[in-house]
Amino acid sequence: MNKLNILRSTEEVFNQVILVIDSLDDKQYSSSLPLIGNSTIGQHLRHVLDFYLCIIEGVERENICYDKRERKVEVEYNRELMKEKLIEVLKHIDLFVIENEISVLAQPGYRDTTEFISASTIGRELLYAFEHSIHHLALIRIGAEQYYPEIILPEEFGIAPSTVRYRKSV
Repeated sequence: MNKLNILRSTEEVFNQVILVIDSLDDKQYSSSLPLIGNSTIGQHLRHVLDFYLCIIEGVERENICYDKRERKVEVEYNRELMKEKLIEVLKHIDLFVIENEISVLAQPGYRDTTEFISASTIGRELLYAFEHSIHHLALIRIGAEQYYPEIILPEEFGIAPSTVRYRKSV
């Protein structure tokens, strides 16, 4: 995996997110949207941010646990703070050695709280967070297109890079 590739891709998506945040007003950013489970755009972006913060904190602890993440609820309502946090994440992950191994801890059961531990690398987890973010941006896209059609979304917003490349090839 090429470090510049995953960093550049993450930066590109975060820049798309910042463009969208700037095109929304506070009410649009934090209003519940029934089509996407009554969640808000801010909640979906907070969730994306949380996963990257888990990686940052996990690198310091030498293990990542997405299940026990601290949810930074204030960014669900504060667009400027969200943008600041996204920029901070980019600065942190730029310092990572993506080939370094890291453990990932999880409790995948709904009732069973047995912990599952898996070996991974920092690069693999950054790729996971990137792909996870695309999924949430797709939900934001659905909500924004339905409730805020006046908002202009970046063409590739919420669409997997492989899908974009495939569509261009056919």
